[in-house]
Amino acid sequence: MPTQRGSSEAHDKPWVVQVCNPPRWHTFEGSCYYFSEIPKTWQNATQFCTKFEAHLIIINSKQEQDFVVTKMSFSNWLGLTDAQKENEWLWGCTPWASWLFFLSYWRLGEPNNSGSNEDCAALYKGGVWNDIPCDTKSLFICEKRVRP
Repeated sequence: MPTQRGSSEAHDKPWVVQVCNPPRWHTFEGSCYYFSEIPKTWQNATQFCTKFEAHLIIINSKQEQDFVVTKMSFSNWLGLTDAQKENEWLWGCTPWASWLFFLSYWRLGEPNNSGSNEDCAALYKGGVWNDIPCDTKSLFICEKRVRP
């Protein structure tokens, strides 16, 4: 079972913009979301998001999860990994906020680290999370804050 480490705050989203730039960016509750069309590895997706001063999506609420699921066609990378230490899941470099919230979205039996190399999390169309190998190519969602 994964463990939680660190603060109770999931993250402070320092990436801010004035407005979201369509067509691939969508606004929801103070953040912009970019929904990719080209699959990339977790690391390459992270680098892509960084080019736009964004990060892989960090799920902070049921409402945010529900919003992105309605926009998805296939599975997408989350900004969630346990690559630094097995079963110590971090949103990028920051621990998640709510352990109970976090547990509620894993697919039954996940995370299971199948094959001892599933260190990155993906969000599936049905709204469940699964740990998969980071070198898998998947669609992804970038996120950045909108300046108030």
